[in-house]
This record gives sequence, C-alpha cells and structure tokens, in this order.
Amino acid sequence: MGFSLVVEALIEAKKPIVGHNMIYDILYLYNQFIGDLPDTYIEFINTWHGLFPAVYDNKVLYAATDLFNRTDLGKLYERCQSDDKLKLSGAKVEFDLANCFANYEG
Repeated sequence: MGFSLVVEALIEAKKPIVGHNMIYDILYLYNQFIGDLPDTYIEFINTWHGLFPAVYDNKVLYAATDLFNRTDLGKLYERCQSDDKLKLSGAKVEFDLANCFANYEG
C-alpha cells in the first residue's frame, strides 16, 4: 500500500527516472520496496536495470561535461540562466519554475 504502489507503477511503466545525486535514493528505494540489497554490485545493477532501464542522474551528467565546475542545483540553475558558453555550446536549457517550483529560491 502507499508508496509501494508508486514504485510498482514506475516498474510497470518503464519510464525514465530523473533525479539529482540519486545513489542513496536508489539504494533506499531498492532496499525498502524491492528487496534486500544484493551481496554484489553486479547483482544489484542487473536487477535494478531490469526494473528501471532508464535512470538519469543530472549531477553525474553535469559532472561529466566541462561546462560545469559545480554540480549543486542552485549553481547549475544560475549557470544555465547566465552563461554564454552554454549558449555557444548549442545546449538548450529551459526552466519552468512558475508551474512547479513557485517556492524555489537559489
């Protein structure tokens, strides 16, 4: 019941999961709603990818580029809003805070 229904719906939908600095969230989700954590990383990752085939951690993605030197959300937002280097790179970054994050600051 409760949040386990959300987890089941995510597993069935096979839709991408997007988050920021998600490793502990992934481990917690697995341990609480899927089962005990496996003994090996290979077991864990094989099971996880079978259930959630598309997971994107924007902190990892940002860290893998040379466009960002900081990966905390506030700094990423500021950089995306003001940096001409991003515009020249062809990256398209849009934020719609008015609809979802009216109380977001920084």
